Amino acid sequence: MTNSVSIEGLTKLSYSDDVPSRFAGYHWHVISINGNDQSQIDAALKEAGATKGQPTIIIGKTIIGKGSPKLQGTPKAHSDAFGTEEVAATKTNLNWPVDSQFLVPERVKTFFAEKQKEWAKLEADWNKKFADYKAKYPDKAQMWADFLAKKHPADLASVLPKFEAGKAVATRNAGGEILKALFGAVPNLIGGSADLAPSTKTWIKEFGSFEKGNYGGRNLHFGIREHGMGAICAGIAYYGGLIPFGSTFFVFTDYMRPPIRLASLSGIQTIYVFTHDSICVGEDGPTHEPVEHVSTIRAIPGVIDLRPGDANEASYAWIAAIEHTHETSVLMLTRQNIPTFDRTKCAAASGVLKGGYTLWESKPGSTPEIILIGTGSELQLAYDAAQKLEGKAVRVVSLPSWHLFEAQTQEYRDSVLPPSVTKRVAVEAGIRLGWERYTTTSGKFIGVNKFGASAPYERILKEYGLTTEAVLEAAKSLL
Repeated sequence: MTNSVSIEGLTKLSYSDDVPSRFAGYHWHVISINGNDQSQIDAALKEAGATKGQPTIIIGKTIIGKGSPKLQGTPKAHSDAFGTEEVAATKTNLNWPVDSQFLVPERVKTFFAEKQKEWAKLEADWNKKFADYKAKYPDKAQMWADFLAKKHPADLASVLPKFEAGKAVATRNAGGEILKALFGAVPNLIGGSADLAPSTKTWIKEFGSFEKGNYGGRNLHFGIREHGMGAICAGIAYYGGLIPFGSTFFVFTDYMRPPIRLASLSGIQTIYVFTHDSICVGEDGPTHEPVEHVSTIRAIPGVIDLRPGDANEASYAWIAAIEHTHETSVLMLTRQNIPTFDRTKCAAASGVLKGGYTLWESKPGSTPEIILIGTGSELQLAYDAAQKLEGKAVRVVSLPSWHLFEAQTQEYRDSVLPPSVTKRVAVEAGIRLGWERYTTTSGKFIGVNKFGASAPYERILKEYGLTTEAVLEAAKSLL
């Protein structure tokens, strides 16, 4: 509905779009009506329901504050309370009882009383039909129930790829292999990219494209519409049963904050997959290099932040996103190759499911003298620096998800980050914001306090001080 009024004045002050023509250009079926005429509204809804093969938009021209002697059609009808006298005058104009408060007319009550019986019968008919179907096809009925409940294999980790220790793998590439396995194991999963699937590795060719004439495909093509993609994913999640994901470069979360925020606010399961997660994008330059974005994602209440430190952590990041059926997850994956940790020397990657865990320590069982904390590709820097602190009791903590870590018991969190150990160094290719809670006032943070630059990522890391040597120096200064 449109009433040509905004808070500052009539919309013609700043707006001249021909909305019907715009949507006609999108090949929508356009219906224009008087939005204050109930018979036109009813007719338009019936016409929309009968229209096949294209979406319909109903554009109703209305009068804001209709019936108000003083405020009808004015900006004040949008922004101001009417007041007792104007409310009474408006009720009189609309033939509404002046003294009524929250009045539900009898005809409305009668309408819904009659409809309640009709709708109850429709529900009973549907339940009987499904009961008959279940008796005839119990396996398919169970499959449908499991689908709506988002049931998945009890041990998802067993179906996911295992990545060889020491092999350098970009977590975006690992993510592509993981997603392919998940498509086979989790039939609810559906999604795609805002025109960047070849780069985000989210195109699973074996499952085809969802498009006109092929509604069984599970790869979605959103086009270059990051905001639209985020909103569509949230819309799919509202429906229930399906687990939608959308992917693009991490820096483009700037376009997607409203739908990510809305998804989290709504408590729905959407998964956003962002690659090119740091200044290691390199030659793409500062416009494409996220530096504040990890912190801004963590700032959205309820969002599960997942920045895995190697390929095997990426598997468990995906598992976390799948298993949290009423929360929104954001995966942040590398463009560049990073080493895969040797899990015979380091703790199992399943620690990701708790948000943070002790990856390695030089003297297991003893209280560490210093703790080195990392996320994503920088976890390797913390690990390498720890190996050079010979003779010291050093602990390396992987902290891929602040949200999941904070959800653990205080006992568990203290076991990973003992309060008594205040000598801590954190390293992450982003701004410091928020890290004080883990480094404490006695610790140090190594990150990025300015925009990126255009150069090979190895040089950028060196120029910006994101190196093993920098972590080692910071640790020694505390010791």
